[in-house]
Amino acid sequence: TAPPYRVLMRLPWLGASAALALAVVVVRSDVLWNGGRSVPLLNWWRAKGFERRQMEQIDLTGKVAFVTGASTGLGREVAMQLSRANASVLVGCRDVAKCRGDFGENAMQLDLADLQQTAAVAKKLATLPALHILVNNAGVATQFPYNLTVDGVETTFQVNYLGHFLLTQQLLPLLSRSPGSRVVHLTSGAHRAAPVEGVPLTLEGINDKNMGPYVRYGTAKLGNLLLAQEVDRRVGHRGVYSNAVHPGVVASEMLRLPNFQAMLGPWLGPVAYHAAQWRNRFFAYSVEEAALNVLYCAASPEIEARDLRGALIVPLAQVWPPRHAAAETGHGRRLWEF
Repeated sequence: TAPPYRVLMRLPWLGASAALALAVVVVRSDVLWNGGRSVPLLNWWRAKGFERRQMEQIDLTGKVAFVTGASTGLGREVAMQLSRANASVLVGCRDVAKCRGDFGENAMQLDLADLQQTAAVAKKLATLPALHILVNNAGVATQFPYNLTVDGVETTFQVNYLGHFLLTQQLLPLLSRSPGSRVVHLTSGAHRAAPVEGVPLTLEGINDKNMGPYVRYGTAKLGNLLLAQEVDRRVGHRGVYSNAVHPGVVASEMLRLPNFQAMLGPWLGPVAYHAAQWRNRFFAYSVEEAALNVLYCAASPEIEARDLRGALIVPLAQVWPPRHAAAETGHGRRLWEF
């Protein structure tokens, strides 16, 4: 056994080695791709680009908004804030009964895992006199076990991207006729985990069972980011402001225990789930704070003043370049046409 003084002499070296190992992990995983803005612990000292007091000063009287996934979490908070700003807010929810308590008859049944139902909702919305704000918020974490929707598409991809693509595509004529309309697409820092070539342009590629869970989620979120850019390319000149939002790590209900159990089993699943809840407590933005990024794109006058189009917004309300080559290669056009 080494004498105590020799152990003490080694401690600085052990600390330095641990710090070096942590630095290697941080660099290789690219967790600081946006300067650490995804986590409040690394962002608290920076100035906020948009605050609650600014949202409280905005009057959306006469504006019509539609928010997907508004039964809980980010979608509910965004819809409630838009309503408090005097917008006429309609919401789309998979569990419509859960939304009725907050939004009454303005809550519509919307399951993005069913394209026929999604098309029916879009058709109903298209009869509105105007639609000034569309927030494509609804989403799911990578689904376990692997499964396909009724349309034969992998569920994570369809709920996060494809359903919103259909909804947005069908509503573009109405959005184009509504002065100063906004489309907000919820993406994620995970977009950088998508395949190097971008979103697969074949059904077989999208449904590939060998795609890892983080890559699968990242692929769908890259799709959302590219959709924001492509909507801008197609109708931005008609006064439609289309932008993507990465809200950061958010303490929402998106991570659910059954999904962890299906992924890791009945023993490890709960452990991982509770670890995620612990992470949310110390390293995640509150739903109220994260919603400000979305509200900035949906309602702030700065969007028009700064002419922000096809941009990626990160916490808190800052423009940041995407971290994937597909955002620079016209892949969004090919994805739209696919």
